[in-house]
Amino acid sequence: MRYYIPELNLRDIRNNINLIENLSTKFTIQEYTENIVLSVDGYYKCLEDSVIKYKIIEKDSKIIKNFIDNYSLIGIDTYDKKIGEIFNIPPEHSMVIIKTLKFSIENGKNFLIIKKNNNNKIIDIYFESDKKLHDNDIFFKNDVSLFIKMLICK
Repeated sequence: MRYYIPELNLRDIRNNINLIENLSTKFTIQEYTENIVLSVDGYYKCLEDSVIKYKIIEKDSKIIKNFIDNYSLIGIDTYDKKIGEIFNIPPEHSMVIIKTLKFSIENGKNFLIIKKNNNNKIIDIYFESDKKLHDNDIFFKNDVSLFIKMLICK
């Protein structure tokens, strides 16, 4: 499940030039890059010798106000449905390279995900966990709180 904190200002986070370095020293990081083709009917991943079409399916979403202090939490339950291999890409498309940085605390169950575009500009930040909002898990809350502190420090 993906979790967003709407009160976090992406512009301020982008201006924190030491953010990635600071996060890398405190947390375990996994990094990978994907070539993705965006289109009106889904997105396509370019693999070694094939192109696979996907659609994003949203199952559920919930909001908890004041999840931590004055920060709200938006939980979005989505998955990427694999449609299958395709042999032609629609004429109206855009090719992007997405670099994903996945930070985790020792337990490795909750993650901070930062996505960057071709220009190394942060385009998305969210938390990922298998916890559901109604679980009221103290460890998840502590992890999110720690990540928020790291994101807002200058």
